[in-house]
Amino acid sequence: MPRVPANRIYHSHGTINPTRNGTFLAFLLDKATGTRHRATLKTLSAARAWLEMTADATGASRRPLSAVQLADATAAYAALPAGYTLTDAARALNARPADDSPPLTLADAKARFLEARSGMIKPVTLKGYRLAVSALHGIVDGLLADVAPQHIEALLAGLHPTTRNSRLRDLSAFFRWCQSRGLVKVAATDGVERARAVEPSKGVLTPSDAEKVLRQAEKDDPRLVPYLAIGMFAGIRPAELGRLVPGKIGRHYITLDGAITKAASQRTVKIQPNLRAWLRAYPHADPVAPLSERNRFRAINKLVTAAGIVWPPDCMRHSWMSYYYELTADAALVSAEGGHSGGTGVFFRHYRALVKPGDGKRWFAIRPGKA
Repeated sequence: MPRVPANRIYHSHGTINPTRNGTFLAFLLDKATGTRHRATLKTLSAARAWLEMTADATGASRRPLSAVQLADATAAYAALPAGYTLTDAARALNARPADDSPPLTLADAKARFLEARSGMIKPVTLKGYRLAVSALHGIVDGLLADVAPQHIEALLAGLHPTTRNSRLRDLSAFFRWCQSRGLVKVAATDGVERARAVEPSKGVLTPSDAEKVLRQAEKDDPRLVPYLAIGMFAGIRPAELGRLVPGKIGRHYITLDGAITKAASQRTVKIQPNLRAWLRAYPHADPVAPLSERNRFRAINKLVTAAGIVWPPDCMRHSWMSYYYELTADAALVSAEGGHSGGTGVFFRHYRALVKPGDGKRWFAIRPGKA
């Protein structure tokens, strides 16, 4: 029987073996294909990040079929004519005409769509779908089949490019769903072009401004200190912070599962020494984010005003990503811990070269005023 290294580290997607030369050998087995993936990384956190990114990229993080699903798929495959796949059967089923079914109204299609997607996506995404399709009722209040590209264009006319693209994305999701189920032959959003939106520059706090607002919180509102410290030194999105519970904060890592994250995928974020000091000095409550979202915004705005600094949107996360990269020079690690799917593309488009050399060390040296 093969000998298992005593110091092997088990991860949800694979294993990590420390080597004699101080590096870490990460191993992932894609059970669906039998493919083995290996990589040697310089640090343990980089090895963890590689496992998570590789699992997402290869699909190894997806759950396998249950025994019941597998049995059903096997029976269905056996019933198909030779040379056909289950995918062929599913596409043929979805493409069937409605035949004698009565014409479907836009309102009924919306209700079916929202019911089908409910529980499978984040509430904020479902809300976006609902608002987008509901807005069509002011232009087309009739049958689903009556909706045409010109109606979509009329709805999107005059919107800010970013808003237009967001609304078009939500409408496209609705019409693609309708098309896949044979409710329409052609999606009304086909051919409607996205607007060219200029991405605004990411607002980043200076280490000095970050320290000012933290000191102000220590003085005026200590209940906000853990929330601010985790946002600044772990880069967790505000929405994720709002769902974070104490049980996910370990000694060395913060674990974010599908119930917390934006993309419903799991990731871990390393707790830096200065963040550990903040959490020891100011133990977090349950939940970690105090107050309601609106009252929390007001409380932070009050601290920012008192500290005399500018607080750009989502500046805690943007600052963490920028300073963490300046400190580590490891884009893959920063992207993985930051929850960017699809590799480092998002990071290099928006975050690189936003801070000065040496400021990463200054950022992660900010510690609480009390021990």
